[in-house]
Amino acid sequence: MIENNTSKFKSTDLHFYSSKIKAFFLLLVSSLLVFCGIFLYKNIFNFELKPFKSIMLLFGYSIFVFGIIISILYLIRTKPLLTVTTNEIIIYNILTKQININFEGIKSFFVITTSYRGIANNRQICIEMKKPTKKYSDSWFYKLLLKFDIKIANSQYVIQTNCLNINHKKLLAILNEHLKKMPDNGL
Repeated sequence: MIENNTSKFKSTDLHFYSSKIKAFFLLLVSSLLVFCGIFLYKNIFNFELKPFKSIMLLFGYSIFVFGIIISILYLIRTKPLLTVTTNEIIIYNILTKQININFEGIKSFFVITTSYRGIANNRQICIEMKKPTKKYSDSWFYKLLLKFDIKIANSQYVIQTNCLNINHKKLLAILNEHLKKMPDNGL
């Protein structure tokens, strides 16, 4: 689950990897729906009589194809998705470059849970920054969020916990513990 020693990193670094069970489940469900779509193509997609419905179903079908690709990437990935050091958090993305966030610039952490019909299906740990980057604070998205809530607007970075091999509560406790150790953060 948590590995504390890697030759590339310090021994005090905490590394969190992708959850192979969740990736396998995503692969299984996505593959099942894609194969059903292949076999039932003529019954489901009727572009002549129902073009809008067929386009929406094709869009959904492409999302499940993308789900297969992402789940395979999670299954074969051997590098960590998240690293917590004494000074920074490193978020590794599969398709984009890594994000380094110093603990000195972090104000707090909080969890946002999305649910469907009362069942929580996604949890994200938001990182509230003391001062967001200039590029982010000049964006229209930041200015829109600022009208609703400053805490959410200053949360420039988010850790997706649904694909990690650690519970969001444990990860939040680890992050808050590291934040308390910083000299100017007396949480």
